[in-house]
Amino acid sequence: MNCVEELNKAFLLAWVGDLEEAKKIARDCENELKDVKEVREKLMKVKGEVDYDFQLAKALREAKVETEDILRLALFALSKRLRKGEFRAEVKREGNLIYSVMDIEFKKMLRGVIFNREGYSYSLLNTCPGFFVAYNQIVYGEFQCNKVEDVVKEIVGKIRA
Repeated sequence: MNCVEELNKAFLLAWVGDLEEAKKIARDCENELKDVKEVREKLMKVKGEVDYDFQLAKALREAKVETEDILRLALFALSKRLRKGEFRAEVKREGNLIYSVMDIEFKKMLRGVIFNREGYSYSLLNTCPGFFVAYNQIVYGEFQCNKVEDVVKEIVGKIRA
């Protein structure tokens, strides 16, 4: 399992509101990276031995703490934080778009992701007053009507074009 790519996917799914899938991915990565607890203990010991932050890099090299170990520790910490997420939303799918819609008083906000997408696009909506922006995998939109399905279909159509 490539935890960097999987945690990226989990982070995006958590942003949309799909916490069940995000927590499952984070749990799998956490199990794969559970051996970093020794690295954490060694890191904290070395950090306690130095007087200034600029001495930390040299002390870590002397203690044989590799860059890869520190990255694995950071990925482990990210997976733990993803498992503590609270934002839940009803997640839907339209084509490649995984999205959720939140009702905020007079407007609706769409959060979505399209995996394996590159590029930037934006547009005003024709269905109702609003807009959307898509940057790489992230899709964000705001609109002021109750025609959610029509708006989502328009967004998916404009992203493909």
